[in-house]
Amino acid sequence: DPRYFDDFKDIHERLLPFQQAINRPVLASAMVAAPRQMTMIGNPRSFFLDIFPLDESPTSSGDGLIPVLFEENGKYYTGWHLPENLGCNYQTRWQPNQQKIAPQQAVNISNLADNSPSEGGIWTFQKPSINEFEVFRDSLKDGNKGPEMVWIPAGPFQMGSEEIDNAKPVHEVSIDRFAVGKYQVTFDEYDKFAEVTKKNKPSDEGWGRGKRPVINVSWHDATAYAKWLSEQTGYIYRLPTEAEWEYMARAGTTTRYCFGDDESSLGDYAWYDDNSLSKTHPVGEKKPNAWGLYDVPGNVWEWTCSEYHNKYQGDENTSNKDAIFFVLRGGSWDYEPRGTRVAFRNRYGPTVRSWSYGFRLIRTPNP
Repeated sequence: DPRYFDDFKDIHERLLPFQQAINRPVLASAMVAAPRQMTMIGNPRSFFLDIFPLDESPTSSGDGLIPVLFEENGKYYTGWHLPENLGCNYQTRWQPNQQKIAPQQAVNISNLADNSPSEGGIWTFQKPSINEFEVFRDSLKDGNKGPEMVWIPAGPFQMGSEEIDNAKPVHEVSIDRFAVGKYQVTFDEYDKFAEVTKKNKPSDEGWGRGKRPVINVSWHDATAYAKWLSEQTGYIYRLPTEAEWEYMARAGTTTRYCFGDDESSLGDYAWYDDNSLSKTHPVGEKKPNAWGLYDVPGNVWEWTCSEYHNKYQGDENTSNKDAIFFVLRGGSWDYEPRGTRVAFRNRYGPTVRSWSYGFRLIRTPNP
């Protein structure tokens, strides 16, 4: 019933801080790591008394169909389930809706599912097999493994900072679930791509290759590597949007740095101008952020796929291919501490290569 979507959204937003504090979903139906089914009987505020694990079969109503409402990847779904198919792959008939379902989409539910086994129709979903913050590696065509990736849950966050002129205004952005590199892309990983595709290998400035983050790569170089990795794995790899980058960097925090506001702790998490000895360092030597991601602050600046504007204009979660300037985030080995703040923004043109520029990739859930 579309009348209740605002109620459900309100419940979700009120529970989000508690959900983040205990590091697992509190009220969900298809949220990562805690899939649960909620029967839609009246106002969703009654769902607190009506939550069932997917391996149970709650009492159905009517013709055996259970009306349900669930959320996944920050989107809301409504429909029907047969008890024996809860959490199983029956036939996928989803009707996704951003924040609300349009009234015209809810007039006749039978029109939303072709060849359904009953007059009322059925929408089903697969029980998620992805766990929050699970680390995985996709296989390449030669049988080797790709980079280590970490699943990041969907959710809203407050993006930006009133303390940084080009990071204003602070505003809410909702992010879909994605996986992100546990580490910045290394020379080992990039060199393999360069060898296979006959590209010139970037200079390491004499500091060494191996597990050090790849440097002297342009935005075009980074996107070419992402395209190759996508072809190798069958999944979509790409640079993160600026919003996705800040979301994963903050890891649920609202502070200046991913670890808090106290700059004296920065050396525990980042290589920057005061401690780097004027060079990059192998990835993973510093502490990770709360979501298990290393070198989010420092070591090398990370390219994003978002166009740079002096002030936010609402497209910071949008990919761009033709921008004059692209956003870089995270600070680097040769930059002062303020550059490692989670909201700090840098920008350069897509052809620029630098000894302090690198990248990490994200991967979408589905091919």
